[in-house]
Order: sequence, then C-alpha cells, then structure tokens
Amino acid sequence: MSEDRPEPLSAHLQELRKRLIRVIIAFIIGFVAGWLPVPYSNNGNVLSAIFLMEYRPVAAYLYYMLVVRPLPKDVKVITLGLLTPLEVAFYICMLLGTIVAVPVLAFELYQFVKRGLYPHERRAFKIYFTAVGLLFFAGGVFGYIVIYHALIRLYVILAPMFGLKPYILARNIMNEFLGTIIFSGILFETPIIMLLLSKMGIVNPKSYVEYRPVVYAIAMILIAIFNPDPTLLSSIIWVVTFIILYEVGIVLAKRSRRT
Repeated sequence: MSEDRPEPLSAHLQELRKRLIRVIIAFIIGFVAGWLPVPYSNNGNVLSAIFLMEYRPVAAYLYYMLVVRPLPKDVKVITLGLLTPLEVAFYICMLLGTIVAVPVLAFELYQFVKRGLYPHERRAFKIYFTAVGLLFFAGGVFGYIVIYHALIRLYVILAPMFGLKPYILARNIMNEFLGTIIFSGILFETPIIMLLLSKMGIVNPKSYVEYRPVVYAIAMILIAIFNPDPTLLSSIIWVVTFIILYEVGIVLAKRSRRT
C-alpha cells in the first residue's frame, strides 16, 4: 500500500474532478475533430470551403468510407428526414470523441487509484485494463468486418427475392453499424470477465463447465433480445462467437487457478 499520508475526502474529490474534466476535454477534442474538413477538402481551408459549398467534414468522410462504401453499387442510401445528415454526423462525432476519451479515461483512472494499490496490484490493474481495451477493440473490428459485411450480403441476396428495391435509410444503416460494433465489443469481454470472477474466487472454473448448457441457453435468449440485427444469420454468428469466447474463458479461468 502507498506510504503517502492519508488525504481528506475533499482532496480526493477535487482530484477526481480534475481528472474527469480532462476526460471531458478529450471527448470534446475528438467530437470537434469530426467537424473539421477532410485534408483534400479545399486544402483544409474551412472558411473558403464553406463559402464555396465544398465543405465536407471528417464525419461525413468516415460515414461514407466505413458505412456506405461497403454497400454494393446498386444499393442506395436515402434519407426521409431533413436533419438526418446532421444526426448521422453527430453519431460519428460522438464515436470519435469516445475513441479519443476512452484511453484518457483509462489513464486518469489508473493514476487516481494507483496510490492505494500494492505493486503487484498495479501490475494486475495495467494488464486487465489493457486486456479489456484490446478485447473491445478486437470485438469492434470483428463486428465490422464479419457481422456488418455479412448483413450487407444477406440484404443484397434477400431483397431481389422479394421484389424489393435496394434502398436503405441512412439512419437505419448508421444504427446497424454502431450497434454491431458496440455489441460485438461487449461480447468479446466474456473471457476477461470470466477470468476476473475466477481470480476473485466468486466463480469456480468447474462451475463454468458444469453450467455450460444453461449459460449457452441464456446467451441465446439474450442475443435474440439485444442483437442489433435480430436476423437468423447474425444470431447464429453471435452465438457461435460467444461459445468460442466462453470456451476461451474456461481455459483462462482454469489456468489462473493453477498459478
């Protein structure tokens, strides 16, 4: 434990306030960055780009590259609301702000609690925090590359079968994009959660194996409820992914008990 003299609660609250302000500032920086012009937009000159009606913010560029570009050429993204483009840009800017703020939040949180931790606890804190971040990032990438693109392919196949024209609402495709990334990122935290519960002695690794069928059944129900795109194909992919992650969690939990 830290040898520093105990500080009053007011001092800790003041420090926490300062650190939260830094996180908020980081979020604002990322959010504002989404409204900056892309590098090739009129040489980055914001004022002249606006006056010449050539202004294209980073948010619009990212929306096109990540959300719209993967769609087949015959699929058109449309909008029925006057403010939908602004709403889509707002979501992208929120995403950018979160990406910038999360590492700052992790750093500030560690700096806030590290004085009350033993050296071995500090090392464990760093390892688990890093693992949580990497797993969420890996889950987001998996959700985008595998799930999001699979849903697009499914839409392209099914729409002509039912005589539907390939039009997608901008708001719907944006919600699908964000929901898939966030849902996948959370799902990928399964192994680290299982490991932590085992390390803290809350759950015995044998219980993970014993109650495996029950866990799978509950997972299927929860995925069917919270899946951002509750189609059969995406649900199957999510369930198979969870089973793999759960099995990895069992292996990690067993090894943690041996060490």
